[in-house]
Amino acid sequence: MDKSYSKLTQDIAKLMKDIADALQNADKLPKTIHSGGWRMPEGWSLDCIYYAMNDWQVPENSVIISSFPKTGTMWCMEIVRQILYGNDDELLKKSNIIPQLGLTLHGIVCVCVTVYKFVDIYPHLPIPRKLFFTHLPAELINMEKIKESNSKIICMYRNPKDQAVSWYHFVQKIWSLSNNEREAERLGRDWNKFIAGYIAGKHELAVKEGEWYPDHLADWIRRARQHEESILPVEYESLKGNFIREAHRIAKFLDVELSEKDVARVNERCTIDSMRNKANTDNDQSGFMQMNVRKGEVGGWKHQFTVAESEHVDRLVEEKFADIGVKFTYEI
Repeated sequence: MDKSYSKLTQDIAKLMKDIADALQNADKLPKTIHSGGWRMPEGWSLDCIYYAMNDWQVPENSVIISSFPKTGTMWCMEIVRQILYGNDDELLKKSNIIPQLGLTLHGIVCVCVTVYKFVDIYPHLPIPRKLFFTHLPAELINMEKIKESNSKIICMYRNPKDQAVSWYHFVQKIWSLSNNEREAERLGRDWNKFIAGYIAGKHELAVKEGEWYPDHLADWIRRARQHEESILPVEYESLKGNFIREAHRIAKFLDVELSEKDVARVNERCTIDSMRNKANTDNDQSGFMQMNVRKGEVGGWKHQFTVAESEHVDRLVEEKFADIGVKFTYEI
């Protein structure tokens, strides 16, 4: 492997260490950002958000995974990575940097890593088709730049109940890792307090006051219907229920030809066991990948929600999507 690539991997390793150190010092991260009604999580950089919106030059023919936290982001990233690079072992190895680095269009890894480090490193990755992910709301994505670069967005989504349960378990890990008892006390380690606050819109996750995941998703679905040639919605549960069909659909959208053998390979490499093994064996100094791989099941919400909580969410979701026609899958 050439010297320039070796130097690049060293720079990225240093960046990952910065991330790990930042997670251990949560109290030193920038606090919640309020801008234009949007409430951004701790650690997100407003400068980076504006940069992504106004100044970022989207690499030609890029792929961007748009999602809300805990809706299958890392799974979708790996599926697309295998579709794009899976037939080239060397390219696949190099592209493994992408999910570890967590390249995003919001806070650029969300933990105080400046946009300048991102800009310095990413263009030099020896990968012909760049892959990103973002948790930004649809309104803060510059679709003109996306279209000018012939890039594509895959909008990954999941049923709101399983998303809420996954989010609950994820933040417990974050709070423990960062010793952030202030947030744990505010939002609740107890499930009932946590879910009540979450659906009331008290969590700052790039949403406005009183909003939560369904509000974010509804805006993205509307945007996808306005730009069908550039945005493809992909349902987590559909991938779980019929992976082969959905993998073909994603590949077609990305203008990648896949044989049945190729799809079988992608399927094998993207099982939950494969993802968990990858998270445990990769050089993931930040712990980012391990924190993002849990059970990956559909219907786990039934073991967490009370009947009253479930019915309340059903009413909220039905109201939010009444004019959109999205129907969620809660068990398969």
